[in-house]
Amino acid sequence: MRLLISDANILIDMEAGALMETLFQLPMQFGIPDLLYYEEIEPGSPGLEDLGLQVMEVSGDFVAYAEQLPGQHNHLLPAKSGPKPSYNDYLALALAKQETCTLLTGDANLRIVANKEHVNVMGTIGLLIST
Repeated sequence: MRLLISDANILIDMEAGALMETLFQLPMQFGIPDLLYYEEIEPGSPGLEDLGLQVMEVSGDFVAYAEQLPGQHNHLLPAKSGPKPSYNDYLALALAKQETCTLLTGDANLRIVANKEHVNVMGTIGLLIST
């Protein structure tokens, strides 16, 4: 089954649209970096692990990779595309690269960086039409 790594905004979109249970019925597996999950998702949406969300560890090499991304890319990102990606956003990108799979995000600037880093990226609409 295909593994997709999510940032926080995809899960927030699914919850806002009352689509969380539907998300986990799709023929895909969903993962998220452990730090991002415990800091941003679990406090407001506990129990997603029971639905099938895989809370995953980012290895040390990929944590270091995530740490260097802001210095490499943030100064090049257009302000019109919204805020710069957060550290947790970059961890999601690093986990997608670590696992050699697609990153799920609705964050325009994170999509720009993912493309430059040769990581496949998909948003909420892409997720819904790919099933």
